[in-house]
Amino acid sequence: MISRLAADSILKSDFLIFGPGDVYSSILPNTLVDGFDDTIAKSKAKKILIVNIMNKKSETNGFKASDFVKIFEERGIKIDYILVNNKVMPIKNIKGKYGNFSGWVENDLLDKRVIMGDFINESIPYEHDPEKILVSLKRIIK
Repeated sequence: MISRLAADSILKSDFLIFGPGDVYSSILPNTLVDGFDDTIAKSKAKKILIVNIMNKKSETNGFKASDFVKIFEERGIKIDYILVNNKVMPIKNIKGKYGNFSGWVENDLLDKRVIMGDFINESIPYEHDPEKILVSLKRIIK
């Protein structure tokens, strides 16, 4: 059951941010608690989705930006803003702790909700750069 504190926080929020992270093993499990669906349906908060930079073979192999949005909207989370990375690098140059990347997430959304940008952390290119994300979030959250 969703805690009263969590439900109240969601209902009082102006914005809710989903991502980045492993969709099936990190983000969505937090939405499966009893009471979340009712709470999110009552929430007037704008929902922001930060789409992953790269796909993982084990979770999102072949996903495009629209696939990430679809997953959330099928859970009843209507997304108002979508941040999508638009920079790519040669994957062979990327060495990371996961080792199971299956390519960059392609933006296939032609939608006014989409905010594109270079969100790659140059030091760890399979992760988002928090400062770059912050710039885009500040444009949304004025």
